[in-house]
Amino acid sequence: MARSHSEKVAVTCGSCGEKFEVEVWFIIDAVERPDLRQELFEERLNIVS
Repeated sequence: MARSHSEKVAVTCGSCGEKFEVEVWFIIDAVERPDLRQELFEERLNIVS
């Protein structure tokens, strides 16, 4: 069973008002998902632009 957990979250762009969904990670198991661990350390996780 996966321990890492993400959910799709609806957001609205502050610039243009466009609505879209993004994946937000709430729990990250570093052994299970070393890719997400690296993104977290590089401050690239849960970033929307």
